[in-house]
Amino acid sequence: MNLDNISDLLDRELRHLHSMEARLFDELARLGDRVTLPELALLVRRSRALTVWHRERLRSVPRANGLDLVGEPCPGLSAILHESNAFVDRVRDPSVRDVAIVATLRRLGALARTYYESARRHAELLREPVAVEIFERNLE
Repeated sequence: MNLDNISDLLDRELRHLHSMEARLFDELARLGDRVTLPELALLVRRSRALTVWHRERLRSVPRANGLDLVGEPCPGLSAILHESNAFVDRVRDPSVRDVAIVATLRRLGALARTYYESARRHAELLREPVAVEIFERNLE
């Protein structure tokens, strides 16, 4: 895929965001099975539910109608999950594992915010107010 203009960049961000939200849905389920603190388990379940809403909103971005949103993995997410899975799987103490999972959730949140902020800025430059609003809602 050529990235010749801001429109191409926004399309790429949309694909990465959709891929990220879909993969997070699965990964958060796996992480949720590993936590011991009830409060953390609740946070993971809520975060997982948000990924469904985020994907639905992404599909409502007008330019998404003509895009194939499936199949382009987010490289940043892959890197974080690879490192996190390798680390969390080695931790034996449940309380330490919970702390490691919290660190993973923070990294994932920072990555998602970065992608959404970038997409929002691209949409602003392209004067696509509906897309801007959707990206802002997913940042909340």
